[in-house]
Amino acid sequence: MTVAYAGESEAVLPTAASATLHVADYEFGGVDTAGIAVDMHRLEAPLSPVITAELEGAVEYLGVDVEVLLIAALGRAIERVIGPGRVAIDVAAAKERSGGGLAVVRRLEVACVPASEVEATAMLRTVRTALAAAAANPSGVADVMFSYGMALIDGEHPGPAHTLEVRASRSGEVLNLDWWYARRQFEPYTVEEFAEQFSFAVIELASEAMPLAD
Repeated sequence: MTVAYAGESEAVLPTAASATLHVADYEFGGVDTAGIAVDMHRLEAPLSPVITAELEGAVEYLGVDVEVLLIAALGRAIERVIGPGRVAIDVAAAKERSGGGLAVVRRLEVACVPASEVEATAMLRTVRTALAAAAANPSGVADVMFSYGMALIDGEHPGPAHTLEVRASRSGEVLNLDWWYARRQFEPYTVEEFAEQFSFAVIELASEAMPLAD
């Protein structure tokens, strides 16, 4: 399947990306868990200094916020582990990155599609557009939460929580990534595969994307 373009600013995504994905291995029998404390486990999977440097160089070259590339990489990773579709993500921005005095949470849908259907530049463009249009302080809780630049959780997760939380924070020469996941809903090897494919996706997007036109 090939991707068609509506213009320079926005790609038309394949129809396979229209299906809504749930990232967990197991569900709570269809029960809404929003606001319920979830037993969370952490997988620490920092990017290597080499990949971190490539990420930073790409962000400067492409002219995009680092969140855009990382969220796009998360979409790629989910597709490689779960399959194609769309996933709702709550993006938490630290106050110094949100342009205000308080932290902001925005809800967006990310297309989880392979590079064979949506190439790197188009993937970044669609994420940037979705992030700019995302609704602030949404109701309920999405399956997935992503944050960049916020303080990482020290010790046990305080809960309540999303089913999967990806918390990124720079420290020294590496980008630290904590993958928090609900113990009752994930097999550990699934989250390990998410983390591995995420690294590969960062490399792909950083090396193949071209600068985005405004």
